[in-house]
Amino acid sequence: MTVEQVFQKIASHMIEGVMTHDELTNYYDFLGLSGMKTLHKYHAICEYIGYQKLCKHFISCHNKLIQTDKVNSQISVIPENWYNYTRVEVDGATKKSAIKSGLNMWWNWEMKTKQLYEDMYKELCDLEEYTDAEMVLSLLHDVANELKCANREYLSKKAVDYDLGYILGEQDAMHEHYKCKLKEIGKMYD
Repeated sequence: MTVEQVFQKIASHMIEGVMTHDELTNYYDFLGLSGMKTLHKYHAICEYIGYQKLCKHFISCHNKLIQTDKVNSQISVIPENWYNYTRVEVDGATKKSAIKSGLNMWWNWEMKTKQLYEDMYKELCDLEEYTDAEMVLSLLHDVANELKCANREYLSKKAVDYDLGYILGEQDAMHEHYKCKLKEIGKMYD
């Protein structure tokens, strides 16, 4: 694999990551979970910023644009049958099941991302492209932190057996927390 192919693979995956988090934002918004919605909005923006850093690095170091692979434009986070209902029609059992499913989707996506970045880091080290490998290593640290967040959310919900009262009770604080984090990002780009 060439350096360019490594970056193409990572960039394409990152675009899918933005789309996945965007879908999860709408997924949780539909379920009326403002905290989970804002958490994924924050991660979508962070993923986009990471993608831009990757592009900037590649352009600066290799004087080329990254040509991404054809990205899956149909990220399937939201079940197709949800489009037939309004959010007030969602019952508690469906909401509970959806929360569990959404957390699993998120965790699986981050695990897949971590594995890809580890493989691409190794590939770059094998090519003795250490500056590029360092860039990927920083992405690997980011995904490791996000995996911690996903694990924490998963374990906290599992510990209360996905109790809707508990989950709904934590949404306002979670929403405010991630809203503040989004404002911090905004200030960096003002």
